[in-house]
Amino acid sequence: MKNNLYTTIIIFLLGTLYIYTLYFSFNRGEELVNKYVPLIEATMEIKLEATISHMCLEEMLHIERDNDIEKVLHHLELSKWYANAMLNGGIKDNSTFLPLSNKVMREKIEVILLALNKFEDMSINRFNKNDSTKDEKYSLYKKYTEHFNGFIKVADDVETSIQLLITDELKKFNTLKIILIITSSITLMVVMFYQNFFAKRRLDFVKTIEEQNRLLKEQSNTDALTNIANRRYFDSFVKEKFAWAKRKQESVSVVMIDVDYFKKFNDTYGHTEGDKCLQKITLEIKHHLRRPTDLVARYGGEEFVVVLLDTNNVEEFVENIRKSIEDLKIPNELSECSEYVTISAGVTTGIPTEDTEPYSLVQKADETLYIAKDTGRNRVVIK
Repeated sequence: MKNNLYTTIIIFLLGTLYIYTLYFSFNRGEELVNKYVPLIEATMEIKLEATISHMCLEEMLHIERDNDIEKVLHHLELSKWYANAMLNGGIKDNSTFLPLSNKVMREKIEVILLALNKFEDMSINRFNKNDSTKDEKYSLYKKYTEHFNGFIKVADDVETSIQLLITDELKKFNTLKIILIITSSITLMVVMFYQNFFAKRRLDFVKTIEEQNRLLKEQSNTDALTNIANRRYFDSFVKEKFAWAKRKQESVSVVMIDVDYFKKFNDTYGHTEGDKCLQKITLEIKHHLRRPTDLVARYGGEEFVVVLLDTNNVEEFVENIRKSIEDLKIPNELSECSEYVTISAGVTTGIPTEDTEPYSLVQKADETLYIAKDTGRNRVVIK
């Protein structure tokens, strides 16, 4: 009788421990998703809103939109809101942002806030001095661009650091999963008459963990709107393929694409139609990419970037993309270069050498895109 009582007590304790461990692990997985996915979203929004502010200011200073500095400052305020949410927490658009506890990460976010405040001051200064001499405006533009590029670098560093935190947490989580599986196996051998019940719970748990891992990976590498690679994945892709091309001495072509007068499109047709427009453009670009080594990514806002390895007739290839997008005949009545939605593209091609930095081609393509926009838009410029 005593042995049966002891056995029953041990079985009860083991079963209780097993269920509690499953419950803790499942909740821990949800905590990781709820904690880190909004932080990734926040870092992306910080860069996105600052980039939109940057583009709004440039368009405004080139008399391509209403002379309203408040729109520029509005996007900067949104960017600062997300930075403050990472420090102090907040709720926006059904997303809950938990404050960062990591001291180093908090210091980096504070640096971003300082950079955004300086960015705001420089934007107002450029706006107020738009009537100054050409040399002075160029000097302000150069300092402004250098500060913006430095800001993006810091923001990218924050995003990378968060990814490393996620990786570390997932390693701990997977270790816990292994311990759980071992404990489960021992428990199942001891508690034979509960075998079927515990086996099903373990299988459900493993599936839940794998699904959570898959969601975390997809959300960190994929743009939610267009379902293509995001800026983070593009950065890692460029480094990897650049190194490959350097070893093989193959050419790398980078194409920066910007949707012409997209802000006016959004103002006219609304953001919902704007999202649909970006999705249609994405599908059209993907239609032209036939090789697994080619990549299209959303670079930010209405900007896309395409990477092509060892490709001939790149200018003709990109021109075909430009024509096909215009042939979609998506109306844009306020466009100054066509009655339909169009794109401008800057293309640069090169064979990497030992002294070539991975992002040098990206920067050149961006400069070439600026030329395409400055010379009338709805065109492809190659450098």
